[in-house]
Amino acid sequence: MWKSVGKKGAVCEICKRLPEQRVEYKQLHAHHIVGRRNMTLRWDLRNRIWLCAYHHTLGPVSAHNSPRWFMEEFFKKYYPDDYKYLKEKEITLTHVSNDYLEECMERMKDESF
Repeated sequence: MWKSVGKKGAVCEICKRLPEQRVEYKQLHAHHIVGRRNMTLRWDLRNRIWLCAYHHTLGPVSAHNSPRWFMEEFFKKYYPDDYKYLKEKEITLTHVSNDYLEECMERMKDESF
């Protein structure tokens, strides 16, 4: 569900925001802004951004190859509310129960993007 909710009609957020870096990749990836090992944010849709393959992992200026650029120069500038939210939640530790996972799945089903 993580990789499909909201994907229809989505575009790479970097290509969309920074036209000078536009790349015509058709495939989109659901990128975890805060790594998926953080169980508090793993299935939080505010912790996801759609990126083309180039801006996700392949390009020199990508979320994985330039994480500092991605967070401080791109994400913080264009998504300041989500940046603040994720920074606050990032340090929170949560025990992940089956109930929590089911609740996350229900929220993803209910999302209408």
